[in-house]
Amino acid sequence: MQSLTAPPQAPPERPAAPRGRWIWRVSGVATVAALTAASAAIITHNDGVPQFAGPMSVATRSLTVPQPVTGVRVLTSGLPVQVNAGPGKRVQVTEAFLYDPNATWQSGPNAPAQSGAEPAGQSGPQAPALPAVPVAVSDHLLTINATSCDTDACAAGFALTVPLGTRVSVSTGGGDVIVSDTAGTTVDSGGGNVYAAGLRGPLSAVTENGTLMVNGLAGSLYADTSGGSVDGNRLATSTATVITGGGDAWLGFTAAPATLTASTDGGDALLAMPPVPYALTADSDGAVQVIAVATSPAARHSITVTTAGGPLQVEPPTAATLPPLPPFPSLSSELPVGKGDGPWGPPDMPAPPLPPGS
Repeated sequence: MQSLTAPPQAPPERPAAPRGRWIWRVSGVATVAALTAASAAIITHNDGVPQFAGPMSVATRSLTVPQPVTGVRVLTSGLPVQVNAGPGKRVQVTEAFLYDPNATWQSGPNAPAQSGAEPAGQSGPQAPALPAVPVAVSDHLLTINATSCDTDACAAGFALTVPLGTRVSVSTGGGDVIVSDTAGTTVDSGGGNVYAAGLRGPLSAVTENGTLMVNGLAGSLYADTSGGSVDGNRLATSTATVITGGGDAWLGFTAAPATLTASTDGGDALLAMPPVPYALTADSDGAVQVIAVATSPAARHSITVTTAGGPLQVEPPTAATLPPLPPFPSLSSELPVGKGDGPWGPPDMPAPPLPPGS
């Protein structure tokens, strides 16, 4: 183990915004055009993620949930989900529904429920009645489950606005996730990237090689990315556990956590910590370590960080200032103009605002 005094150095260059299953435009707005790529078609599956082999059509539907809701659970099979919390008292849902225009939505015991809604851009007797994604409220928990759509040559992604204080659980099977201002938040992206801003409660994120970016967190943090990087700023959390499995961990705290555990398995670890004493255990397995915070075994705040060969830095913000996060993405209404019956997309959901001072 090698410990060095931190030399003066320029702030590190933050990695470029990740390019995952969704391609974010330079402005930070994520186009939903990927939903309607010309190469998309009848759905096959690869590890549960829908694969399209020919043209698909898109319909959108919006609804306001009349019942009071304190929790939201959303499941998709590879398409994205965005959840923004706002001052309203009801949940607003916009659904982007992909379907095979040549499929026959037949009746029968195994047929999906029929919405009766005509897809945008279609009218008259030739317009199919599309299957309805199950939406249910029980004990103030709203569940939206698009995974049952897989066998019906269709898929769906969602943009939600929920009341402040709403608990959120999202599972996307590979789709990206954007959450902002929510209370307790649980995400399993299945390989998609996760973007979180201004969260007002704990965050638990499992990404399976997707990138996790957090800007503003007021609750505990648990992150397991299995190779994806974790990039966090303005963390005010009492406990944090970050396991990257080879990805980098860049974490900036505005308040000293009671306990912080970070393991990168070869990735870089850069921890920007408030200047208080820490009970520190740091092991880089021979790689360079830079420790520039006060340490004491009796300190009230503890840090355990292991990198298994990756560079390791634990410094106050003045020495390890993290550069600003790139703009977060947003679901956008800018779908490409298609032929025939569409495609059509949901109204724009603005990118989550970054917390003040970011």
